[in-house]
Amino acid sequence: CVRACACVRVCVHMSVAVFCTCRYGIDEQVLELVEPQRPWPSMRYSHSAVVYEDTMIIFGGLLVPSEKFTSEMWTYDFTDGSWSVKIWHPSSSVANGNNFTVMQNDSSNYTEVVYDYFSGDDSDGYDVSQELYNSTRNNSNNLMLPVLVRGHTAHIVGDRMLVFFGAVRSSEPFPSLVQELDLGNMTWSVPSLKGIIPSGRHGHTSVHIEELDVVYVYGGQSSNGINDILVAFNLTTYTWYSLSSSHQQPFLHSAVFIHHLMVIFGGVDLLESQEDLCFSNTVLTYDTVCKKWSKLVLSGSSLGISRRGHSAVATNKEITMLVFGGYDGQMRSDVLQIQFSNCSRLVNMTQCTMESVGMCGWDTQRNSCVIVSALTSDQLELHCATVQCMLRRTYNMCLADDDDVNCQWKFGKCIPLPFQPSSNSTVSDDPGTTVNHTEVTMEEDVCSRLSGCDVCLRAGCLYINNLCTSTGLRNESITMMQCLTTAVSCYDHTSCSTCTKNSCLWCSSLHRCVSGDVYPYVYPYGQCLGWQNGQQASCPGFGSCRYESLSGCLADIGCGWCYSPQETGLGVCQRGGFSSPLDLCPPDWTWYFDEQPLCNCNGHSMCENGSVCDNCSDNTAGDHCEFCDFGYTGNPVNGEQCDECDCNGFGNACDNRTGHCICDDYGVKGDFCT
Repeated sequence: CVRACACVRVCVHMSVAVFCTCRYGIDEQVLELVEPQRPWPSMRYSHSAVVYEDTMIIFGGLLVPSEKFTSEMWTYDFTDGSWSVKIWHPSSSVANGNNFTVMQNDSSNYTEVVYDYFSGDDSDGYDVSQELYNSTRNNSNNLMLPVLVRGHTAHIVGDRMLVFFGAVRSSEPFPSLVQELDLGNMTWSVPSLKGIIPSGRHGHTSVHIEELDVVYVYGGQSSNGINDILVAFNLTTYTWYSLSSSHQQPFLHSAVFIHHLMVIFGGVDLLESQEDLCFSNTVLTYDTVCKKWSKLVLSGSSLGISRRGHSAVATNKEITMLVFGGYDGQMRSDVLQIQFSNCSRLVNMTQCTMESVGMCGWDTQRNSCVIVSALTSDQLELHCATVQCMLRRTYNMCLADDDDVNCQWKFGKCIPLPFQPSSNSTVSDDPGTTVNHTEVTMEEDVCSRLSGCDVCLRAGCLYINNLCTSTGLRNESITMMQCLTTAVSCYDHTSCSTCTKNSCLWCSSLHRCVSGDVYPYVYPYGQCLGWQNGQQASCPGFGSCRYESLSGCLADIGCGWCYSPQETGLGVCQRGGFSSPLDLCPPDWTWYFDEQPLCNCNGHSMCENGSVCDNCSDNTAGDHCEFCDFGYTGNPVNGEQCDECDCNGFGNACDNRTGHCICDDYGVKGDFCT
């Protein structure tokens, strides 16, 4: 295999993708290939992955290259390296019910069940948006479960798997949906939710904090842009809470929970500088004790670490965040290690508080640096005040008025004023709260702060003239059904001309229409190789791949070259990507996309020593037999022929491209000596 399957990328040999399973040794810091056992999952992205007992469960996402949603749930057994699949599909006796049969098949011959929400095709599925609102609000039986999603997150809680949000098709709006799978009897349900339900989203992250019995959800794209509010979901009461704004706008980032910190890395950050817009290397932390956001500066080289769409896990052994893969213009296969300070190695209060980026706190009784969770309640309050003051780097910032904490400038740094424990420091019952945190309640102007018609209507507000409000008449507001179903979407257009005429973008390589507002979120990994909008004249234009020459074909980033096994340079230009063409090459032909064959003789010579054209035939010349020889004209690329110059008997030489003659007789002129 030219591109060996060495845990670097998908191996492609003779246009066939080879599945790879890789294992990373944390101690050895080495990626190794695990021999896969059939069956194994087809390629997909934007799915979720969780660990349950001795297995890994992946669910949902989009299949490659069909871009269709899937109902498959694959389970990987860590003990024997085997894969098995479970597929839900609707019972034929219930047209729109939620009775589902679980299909489990451990052989390689299984039937994929996909719901084409992208195109609205009802074969093997139905339009989920029409049933979504009533079912999620009233927990009715009208919703076919599971709702197939991409860009969601999932967590194991006991013997349940909870799936948070996700896009139900590639158009908006995104439902505020939580799904629950009972792993004992393999049945799905949609629980009733309480609190101020956050807007639906995809491309977000979430972390499960077991000791607090909550899931924190952060970032992602909703119907009205990128979210910057951290929200919490209480796993006992199924209640949502709003916590804090990060003043960042992350999407396709990663997040882990280490001790008491939620650590966020990378992604797309719309508030970063223009140069970092597509791929971020920012590290954010949210301190669940002090309720503060911090942006970290990484030590060591930052070269090649910016990325989006990656995955991450935490290992508390070395207080480390491991980041794998992602996309930075090309798919990554490396492992990054972000390591936090070991508290016991920090010897004074300043080091303990600042260098540990909130991971550690100073134990005033023992004069030692410890994990924050080991501090007493009084020490926690002092720790949080110290952190807030020390984050103020200048004299003026230090002495600025702040109701939360009073600081003083002393010994060239900002420290808290002499500290007295607060008599009203209590632990409230909302999730993740330990000190001085007020439970979020509905305010009179809450409607004006909500975005998206589905979120607005769920909160009991009115949605009038594309704005959420608490004032107005009920009959002036759109209904939830209108919100979800009546808007004409870019995704309903099936041709380039109708797509671009309606201010949408046409993806030439995939033949699909998308909204310009969500274009980078629908194709986050470069799946769309080129597009047209109303400003461009040609449809389809880019990606038509109607090239006769190898060089012209590979110059179009939406095209690749199917190379003949004769090794004379003959081939066919086709639409495709790195792994394969959209339509497979003929048997035994090789696919070239990001590199060229060593030898290209355009079909007029055999390659000598694998790279040199030997004795060009068919009246051709040149290093690649790409020109017509003297006395002949034409364009002999990819097997085309050269014709003898036609100079009407008055010459035998002509331009080898145009055929324009060099006339020998005086007085005879014209392109062909006529």
